[in-house]
Amino acid sequence: MQNRFQWKVTLSVVFLGTFLIVSPLKAGPPEGAFGFNGTVSGFPTGEVFMVGGGAYNLATDFVHSAGGFSCLKDVGQGPLSTSLNPDDPGMCLAGQGVRWDTAALLASTTFKCTGAASETLKTATTSNTTVVLQADLYRAGDGIEESFTANMIVSSTDIAPDISGFQNLWVQGVGCGTAIAHFSIKPGQADVALASEATTNGAAGEMPAFYDGELFTINMKEEPEKGSDSTIANNKSLNKIYVSNDLDEEQDFIPVIDAIQGDGFNPLWHQILIVFNAGFTPHQFVSDEEIEQAAAGANPEINLVETDEVYRCSVVGGE
Repeated sequence: MQNRFQWKVTLSVVFLGTFLIVSPLKAGPPEGAFGFNGTVSGFPTGEVFMVGGGAYNLATDFVHSAGGFSCLKDVGQGPLSTSLNPDDPGMCLAGQGVRWDTAALLASTTFKCTGAASETLKTATTSNTTVVLQADLYRAGDGIEESFTANMIVSSTDIAPDISGFQNLWVQGVGCGTAIAHFSIKPGQADVALASEATTNGAAGEMPAFYDGELFTINMKEEPEKGSDSTIANNKSLNKIYVSNDLDEEQDFIPVIDAIQGDGFNPLWHQILIVFNAGFTPHQFVSDEEIEQAAAGANPEINLVETDEVYRCSVVGGE
């Protein structure tokens, strides 16, 4: 897997003659879950790679998203040009950046892709196909103290028709770019976001799941407890579903599956719990390869705990 796809992401501030307006959260339509990876640029300096995903619901002010970032070129303007962390000063330099998490879900924001005075000021609004976030960004060694805070936009549609090409990813003060992005909820569909008023009982229903960096919708039902042990012992072709909590409970992160139809698919899935070891910050994974790498080595980031639960799952939607 390419290094750029191993949880590296960023954000920065819009200035150079522009200003930023952020709208507070109010009631809105149901949204859902999203996943993305891409690179942004356009301002005088800086280029940033981003990857991540999560779940959100504007109506209930719910968001749980995170990912990784990497500054590919030095960022000389905006939030990423000045660290908030006194123990880690300076701008985000090329090669720096580890992870991001969400500070807030925003109803909307104004933005520019280049920061030029001649560029039209645009507005992005959180919806079923677009999410506007305020994110905290961390460099290596930051621990729980962020280095930068900035806004970002992820969308499945073109957010800047006045700019050449397809722009569906924006980082404050860095610019716009084209990302591989997927939203599991489309207008008119039911809300399956991991929100307090949404369906969170993964043992009998639909929920989002990542497979190889893409977001899909899966339908699952727990198999009877009686016989699960023998199913696990005797069925060597079981697929795996990696989860932060038992699927009967609300998830801290979106589950990850290791197969879809046509890729060694088996309708039976063995539930595997992801447990982060001390000293490592919990975050979203987007593929089973990432999980296996995180569990390997002399000082693994995570432990994988096999449960005695088996689910009958099917992939019912995706990009």
